[in-house]
Amino acid sequence: MKLKLLLYKALNKVCRVDVTQVLSLPVSAWRMTKCSSVSTCRWLDENELQGLLGDPEFKVKASFLEDFRTDGFLGVVAQIDEQPVGLLFLVPKEVAARHNSGGTAFTGIAVDLPEGVYFLFKAIVKSSQRGQRINAAMLQFAVNNSAEKSLKTIVTTTDWTNESFLKSVETIGFKRCAMASEFVIGGKRLYKLPSPFDPVSGQAVSPVETPNSVKFFVEPEPEPEAVT
Repeated sequence: MKLKLLLYKALNKVCRVDVTQVLSLPVSAWRMTKCSSVSTCRWLDENELQGLLGDPEFKVKASFLEDFRTDGFLGVVAQIDEQPVGLLFLVPKEVAARHNSGGTAFTGIAVDLPEGVYFLFKAIVKSSQRGQRINAAMLQFAVNNSAEKSLKTIVTTTDWTNESFLKSVETIGFKRCAMASEFVIGGKRLYKLPSPFDPVSGQAVSPVETPNSVKFFVEPEPEPEAVT
């Protein structure tokens, strides 16, 4: 762990670096874990999300609400005494790079997902309720109700030095299956993308032989606006 942090700091002295660990969890491999007993979870709808615009902890923006509406997000809300205390979001099909980014300094890396695979890209719990395994409860709800949403596998990414999170999700069945990196050097961006992998086994595969694989790719840069 210390070696990772030292290497990360050394790299970031040379250039800006975002290195992420990719993990996958087939729903069939989910291992039951102790979850929050104080909260209840259910699917989140658009009207509820709109009501959270401007919340200082959830930080839901109008642009995110539009993505929720148009990109087919699945949202889970955790409640205590009918008040929202946690949100979790999964996205199917294709993940925009902005939803898989290490911060404003990076453009991020997009992900193409086969049918039945969802990308876990955002989970927020109010600060007053942290430490009660509410994230685990929301994920448990999504898995338990996966059949109605055709959810078969969950893929996610996290900073490769975030060992506490990695160990936590590995206890419920997530497997480390790839690495993805973005480098910013002298204003230019370089990427190291993982090979396509099978969402069930987590093993690298040929995209030709296994079309239903998870693929990471760099979005094309927008063309500059024409000057009139």
